[in-house]
This record gives sequence, structure tokens and C-alpha cells, in this order.
Amino acid sequence: MKVGTLMVHASAATLAFCAIGISLPADAQPASDQVEVIIVTSQKREQMLKDVPVAVTAMTGAAIRENNITDPRDLFHGIPNVAVKSTAAAGQVQLSFRGVSYSTFSPVGVQPVMVYQDEVAQSSPQTAGLFIFDNERIEVVRGPQNTLYGRNSTGGAVNYISKRPRIGAGTNGYADLTLGDAGTANFEGAVGFDLGDTAAFRLSVQSLNNAGYWKNLHFPGDRVGETSQHMFRAQVALEPRENTKLLFNLHGGQRRGEQRPYKSHGLIDPVTGGTCTDIDLDNFKTKCVDAGGNATNPNTSEVYVGMRNNRNNIDAFGGSARFDLATDAFDFLSITAHEQNKGDVWEDDDGIQFDSTNFFVKFRQKARTDQWSQEFRLTSNTKQRFRWITGAYGFVEKVDYQTAIPILMLFSDAGKARQNTRMVSIFGDAKYDLTEKLTINAGARFLNEKQYGRVNATHADFTLAPGGGLDPEQPDLFLYDNLVRYKAPPVGISPTRLGNDVFNAPYEKSWNMWGGKFAVEYKTDFGALLYASVTRGQKGGQFTDSPDAVLQGVFFTPVNPETIVSYEAGFKHEWFSRRLQTNLALFHMDYKDQQDQISIPTAAGGVSATVVNVGDSKINGAELEARIVPGGGWDINLGLGWLDTRVTRDAVAARTGGVASIEVGRNLANAPKFTGNLGITKEFELGGETRLKANINGSYASSVELRLTDTAATRIYGTNPPDLLLNAFLALKFGPDGEYRLSVWGKNLTDELVINYTQEFGVGSIMGIPGDPRRYGVTFGVDF
Repeated sequence: MKVGTLMVHASAATLAFCAIGISLPADAQPASDQVEVIIVTSQKREQMLKDVPVAVTAMTGAAIRENNITDPRDLFHGIPNVAVKSTAAAGQVQLSFRGVSYSTFSPVGVQPVMVYQDEVAQSSPQTAGLFIFDNERIEVVRGPQNTLYGRNSTGGAVNYISKRPRIGAGTNGYADLTLGDAGTANFEGAVGFDLGDTAAFRLSVQSLNNAGYWKNLHFPGDRVGETSQHMFRAQVALEPRENTKLLFNLHGGQRRGEQRPYKSHGLIDPVTGGTCTDIDLDNFKTKCVDAGGNATNPNTSEVYVGMRNNRNNIDAFGGSARFDLATDAFDFLSITAHEQNKGDVWEDDDGIQFDSTNFFVKFRQKARTDQWSQEFRLTSNTKQRFRWITGAYGFVEKVDYQTAIPILMLFSDAGKARQNTRMVSIFGDAKYDLTEKLTINAGARFLNEKQYGRVNATHADFTLAPGGGLDPEQPDLFLYDNLVRYKAPPVGISPTRLGNDVFNAPYEKSWNMWGGKFAVEYKTDFGALLYASVTRGQKGGQFTDSPDAVLQGVFFTPVNPETIVSYEAGFKHEWFSRRLQTNLALFHMDYKDQQDQISIPTAAGGVSATVVNVGDSKINGAELEARIVPGGGWDINLGLGWLDTRVTRDAVAARTGGVASIEVGRNLANAPKFTGNLGITKEFELGGETRLKANINGSYASSVELRLTDTAATRIYGTNPPDLLLNAFLALKFGPDGEYRLSVWGKNLTDELVINYTQEFGVGSIMGIPGDPRRYGVTFGVDF
């Protein structure tokens, strides 16, 4: 739906603010005449949000509950210069911070935005969005985060902080039950209680269930996107002595369900048979047809998925042990953690309207990830003029995975690999108060990362199987361990490298990297914070996981680490007795050796989806966040993100002999020029502890170029038009202590079609993954 059309459906005043603003979800606490104080730990010390000299957005757990956020795609819409890119796998959420992103379907593809759960890096992309429940808060830190964070990141970091057991708090907790459209039936709750005088326990659970948001027109009565997800977190906190704390955390669960579908848009003119010029990725209202003559379907909740048994299953389990010891001179911290997950994916990757028996492009992947990490950290007393943090970090990961991409159910490249990663690092960060107002800050991290393993690949001809084919109702037949029986020379590719043999070889590569930071902070006489910083971040090199890259000889050339040097200046202040809070950040980034997974021609005569260093870029931007609490129950959040990105060097042309290239001067992918959001909340006191709260919030993103390899000719169908998403809720809190809550809510109220990922297979269609259609529901909750 066009932005102009959307404005007809809401008040002009509200949407005018949406065009320039960014919001955080409304807080769930009673109305106040001041901006609430939020304590964050994004710099590994407890600080008030307004005193943190980096661009960080914090969302309280109460706000997340009140806005009925259970999906990470909903979580990040209200943050400046943040874009969400989804694959068909529901657990994989790929984030773009300030134009820094990485597109891949790989279980070993480390993202430039690293996700941390209770200070433990979630290296696997399969579980990045599973633990949004019973959070104390979520912190989103933008810009390179290397000095204080174990897994280096060039884009930023997301910190999920769980609500911990509270010793001496007695029995406490909450329960929320949600019913909604598409068979939505969710439950979330937690209970905590004391275990004597020096210990406490907390159990948190979440169950998300729906029948699928999309109708599958290939099979009448079938729906796509069905979800049954059940997660838990159990924690025990111990304080045997006044200066000693221990925290044990076990968490896990499983997701059983289906993929997010692809939605296809025709590219053929129905009259001339040539290229269609009536491209409409905004609404899919077009005369363009696909290669089968099928019209493009504009309905946001209708798709074509050529299989009934698609799956997107995840099993996850992990645990950590945290030990804190406080002394007069410093605090000691140890975090020992293990994370394990298994992913099982069988999906339709084309979304075309051809007869469903054609099975054009499918995707099969099975992966298991095990990671272990250990961090030791020493932190000086915060009252000292000279303050420091230092420590060491170790990380070990093992990933076993199999991947195949069946074409027309006739043949497939198939691969199997085990990749091991070893990382060790030391780090330090120091601050010194030159005066009461002026502070300097310097930090660095040095690390060594090694990746090694063994990779297998083959090309399988399904006609060699008994009966002349493979049954798509049995997904395990499409794993490498079975497909290797039907090895054959690659179709259309010179067999000189592979012949009829199975490719089996070890690989190994190490990188030495470093990141650093220098910053200046100044506190004004009226309490404002001014800061300026220079930060260097690196993300490690990596190998391509696609089987075609192995077969065509490009796997064994890993990409080099990517590097960002960021220059940032900021201003933070609270005005008018804390009725107004503003955060402003200006930045410039030099982006070197950017990593991306793109399709490139190979010397073997084919095309391979390969991770490469695509080149260099420059990024300029600004971010403004504001919160206004004028009194009378009003609470307003707004903000703005602006980005100017430009590719300055193309490295793809040299890699491919000029056959493929990245346009110098073009924008980066997944980097909207403008992002904005506004949230307006009004709370009415109805007597006693009864309150009614009404909220409307909207998020805006300007057009987004989705593929870095697009040319002027293909950019027309590789660019998602501007989007404006509207959400609202009406919540009644009642009971003797205001402990009950009844909320009616809606998301994407105007049923906006948002395409955040596209691919093309040369069959007269562009395939994109849509965001959720309109959703609505009711939630009943109780706190105790």
C-alpha cells in the first residue's frame, strides 16, 4: 500500500509525526510526569541510559510484554537505522545496522550484528530470535562493538538480558494468555521464589502457536507458516556471602513448524512476451505475468508453496554458569557457557504459480551447532578517577551440516561439512577523568580466529535412483548422505574438476585481528553528555558453505575479515525536569572488504553462490531519539534515522574477470535512507488502580535496495518501495493492585505488503519473502 494511501486511514497529525519519528514501545508502568530511568550494561558497567557514550536503545521487559512482541521482526522496527532481513527460516533474523549487513542461508555465516543472551554470544544464526520472553530489558547497540564484546561485530550488538531470580522477593511472576487470528494461541509466564535466605529460583516459559498466516493456493485448505514453539529458561541465583554471587541458567526448547513463504511477482508482459515494465513490489497490483502466464497475486495473505510437508524445525538447549566476586579494588567475573542447536529445513524456494508438481527450486538443510565459551573479566571500582576493564575470552564451535538445492526434482548439488572454529582474545578498556567534566576512554581487543574442517560435495542425478526419482514427501532422501549414491557430472559444467568422483577435502585458515576505540566524554554544566569517538571493528573471514562452490573450485578461497572504522559524535540530555529526553548521534564509517554472499560465474563454467569481499563503501548518517512525557498520562516516543551509503570500490569485477561487478557509487543493500517511527500513548485513570491505556505507533522505512549485485536494469524489481506499518493496542489494567491486564491489539493494521528479501531464477518471476500480513488478538495477563 502506498504511503499516501495510508494517510487516508489515520489522523494526519499522527502520520505526519510518523514521517519524521522513531519510537520505542510504550512502557508498561503507571503514568508518570517524568521520563523513566533505565539502567543498562552495554558498556559492561551499570549506567543510566542517558550517561552511555554510544548509540544504544533500550526496551524494558514490561514494554515488550505490553506491545505483545514475541517475534524479533516486530522488535527492531522501532529503532533508527535498523533494517530487518528475513530468510524463509523463521529462527534466522538478519539485521542491518547503519547499512552494515550480510545475506546468507549458511549455518556458519557469522552476522555483523552479534546477538548476546545474558552476555553469551549466540553465534549460530538459527537461534538469534528464540528467547524474547521474560526479559529484564533488551539493549540494541549500534556501531562496531569489539573492545568489550567477545565475538567481534562490525555492525553492532543486541543484548537480551533475562529477568533474574531475586533473593528475598518472595513468590513473584506473571502469566499472559493470547488468542488471535490464524489460530494464534500463545502463553507466556514466569514464577520466582526464594530457596532459603541466600538463594532464589525463577522459571520462565513461552508457547507460541498458530495455524499459519498465509493461505497456500496450490492446495485448497492448506496454510503456510504454521508454528508450534515451546521455550523455557530456569535460573538459580545464589549469594553465599555478601561479596559473592552465582547464577546458573538452563534454557532451551523446540520449534516445530513451517517456513516463511516466498511470494512471486511476474516479470513478463502478457501482450508482447517481453520484459514487463509495470513492476509493483509495493502492492503486487500489476499486469505482469510469470513464464506460465499466471497473473501476479496482490493478496498479502495468499501464496503458492509447492509442497505440503515443508518444515522449519529448531531444537535448542544451552546453559551458563556465572560467578561474581566483589573486592575493594575490583570485581571479578567468570561466565562459562555451552549452546547447542539443531536445525532441520525443507522448503519451497521459488513461490511460483506453475503446477505444483514441477517443484522448481527446493532447499534442504540439516545442521547441528555446538559452542562453548569462557570469559574472565576484571572491573575496577567505579568510584575511582582511573577506571578499567580487562579480561580474556575463549570460544570453540563445531558445526555439522548438509545442504542440497534440488532443481525440478531431477538433480542437485549436495554438500556435507564439519567446520570447527577456535577463537582466543584478550581485551582492555580504560577511562580517566581529566577533570570532573572531561573524561578520555581508550580500549583494544586482540584476537586469533581459526576455522578448519572437512567438506564433501557431489552432484546428484535423481534419475539414477530406484524408480527414476526421489519422493519429495521424504525430505531425508535429499540429504548428502543419500544423494551421494547418485553422483554424476555437474549438468552444464565442465567435469574436469569433479568428474564422477565425490569431492572430499580438508580446509583451514587463521586470522589475527584487532579492534580498538578512543573516545572523549564531556559533561556540561547543565548535565548534558557530549561525546566523540573513533572505533575500529573487524569481523573474521569465512568459507562459503554452498555445495556448488565446492564443486566449482571457489570454496577454498575464504574471504578476508571485513573492517569498519567508525567516527561518531553524540549528544544526550534530559530537559524540563526529565519531561523530555533526547539522544543524538552523527557518524561516518569507512567500510573495507565488505563480506556478502552473491552469485558469481566461475572458471568451471557455472554460477556459484559464494561469499566474497565485494569491495569498500563509505557511510554517513544521523540518529535522533526523543521521549516526551508532558504529563496528564501522555507518553510520546519519536525519532529519526538518516543514512547515506555509497560503494567506493568494486572487488567483484577483478574476481570474475569483469563478468560480474558491483556498481561504484550505488547504495548498499538493506540500507534505507530514512527510517522513522512515532508512538503515542495516553493513559486514563479510572479510579483506584484501574487504568486504561491507548497506544498507536507507526514505523516508516524509505525504499530499500535488496541486492548488492543489481544493475540499473534489475534494480526496478530488486527494490522494496517505502513502507509504513501501523500498530495499536488498548489495554485495561484493573484489580486491587492493578495486577490484571486485558489488551486488544492489532499489528500491520493497513495490511502493508513488505518484501525484505528477493531472489531470481530466470523463470520470469522475482521471488520475495513477505512480512506478516495484518494480525490482531486479545491478551489477558496477571502479575503476582
